[in-house]
Amino acid sequence: VIETLIALVLAVGLAWVRGSSIDRGTMVVFTALMSVSILVFIILGQYVLAYRLGWFPVQGWSDNYWKNITTYAPLPILLGLLVSIAPNTRLFRSFVLDEVDQDYVRTARAKGLSEPRVMFIHVLRNALIPVITFVISNLPGLLLGAFLLERFFGIPGVGREIILAVERSDFPVIKAVTIYVAIATMVFNLIGDVLYRITDPRVQLR
Repeated sequence: VIETLIALVLAVGLAWVRGSSIDRGTMVVFTALMSVSILVFIILGQYVLAYRLGWFPVQGWSDNYWKNITTYAPLPILLGLLVSIAPNTRLFRSFVLDEVDQDYVRTARAKGLSEPRVMFIHVLRNALIPVITFVISNLPGLLLGAFLLERFFGIPGVGREIILAVERSDFPVIKAVTIYVAIATMVFNLIGDVLYRITDPRVQLR
């Protein structure tokens, strides 16, 4: 959710100043970040932010929920954001740019609406349909977690457990996770249909 919101705001902002040095420079940086493996982010994050600066623990997990949220989770979350925000911002920017040149945008500007209102209300609302499709299609995969993050930070997540189950040939666990993901996929698709209806009243649920 946090990553999607940040990527959306960045995408609209970059589409607003498209063709400028800020837009081109940001796209170059994001393209470079996309070429870097998540392992590099993890190793650098643990070495610089945790080991050298001591801002976070290198790894670990406890039975205390709030300690996990405030102490152990921030660094993996930060690294997860850094890994995913670049490709998603580029993708969302393309969705926004598809809407910027539409007739309704020119009409809104001709009526004297401010540029922020045009971009963040009219354009963003119509660009949300493909964004919702993308996010919903990726949600089931998030249930399995980022396996590398879980492995390096010692987080007992679902992704880590399914990999261990495969290594141990633990078929009951594999079947349970498969059913779990299948049910979650159907639920997410239903949520996506409802969000389509909320975003665009022209969409009919039948």
